[in-house]
Amino acid sequence: MPLTRLPLFPLGLVLYPEVVLPLHLFEPRYRQLLADVRATDGRFGIVCTIPGRPERALPAGRVGCVAEVTE
Repeated sequence: MPLTRLPLFPLGLVLYPEVVLPLHLFEPRYRQLLADVRATDGRFGIVCTIPGRPERALPAGRVGCVAEVTE
């Protein structure tokens, strides 16, 4: 099976199955992430962030989930 890369979106939450989450993206890097996701299978990962800590300082093994863009 080939290795698949999953784009990651840092957010202060994770999703339960079948939950819909409207995203309002304004930063260019996240708009690009959405464009890349829509050009593939529509899936991306959400990594639960820690309030007050920079995104890049997340420790390994944080909680996350896989989400899918539907519209």
